[in-house]
Amino acid sequence: MYIVQVCGYHQTGKTTTVKELINRLKTAGNSVGSIKDIHIDKFELDQPNKNSYVHKTAGANPVIIRADKETD
Repeated sequence: MYIVQVCGYHQTGKTTTVKELINRLKTAGNSVGSIKDIHIDKFELDQPNKNSYVHKTAGANPVIIRADKETD
């Protein structure tokens, strides 16, 4: 098992990078999971084109979301 952490400033392409990484790992036959750390008070899971949705549609399973008040 490998663990990769992607971090950076807001609006710098982290989700785009993770989406591509998930796609390539899945294409190569790997099993991929995702954990997304959220720092937004009014977080809603799986909103179209938001991080958790993008990770899920890229093929990550499971997708784990950790926020200050909720974990899904």
